[in-house]
Amino acid sequence: VNKRGHIFDPTNRGGHGSTRYKSWIRQEAASLLPINCLKSHRYEPFVVIRWCRDLPPFQSAFNGYGKNKMTWMMQVMRRGYKLSQVGGAFVTHYPHLDS
Repeated sequence: VNKRGHIFDPTNRGGHGSTRYKSWIRQEAASLLPINCLKSHRYEPFVVIRWCRDLPPFQSAFNGYGKNKMTWMMQVMRRGYKLSQVGGAFVTHYPHLDS
């Protein structure tokens, strides 16, 4: 059994390439490391954001189409939100049908 972690989608460097994986692996648990530079408009991080009125609406018209998280993140970044990665935290992605 392969017990090694890897980038979510190694063929989509723009989608996940701004995350600093080499720093994350050594990062202290619960610490924040700023992601100051996005390498692509295709960046699709898994995020936790507290809801507030200033957040852009999630475009339900894109549901099932794809690119919904990508376009939402572009709006979030345009509004000035800052991203950080959390040490010791990770998600497990369960594959879904192509949209």
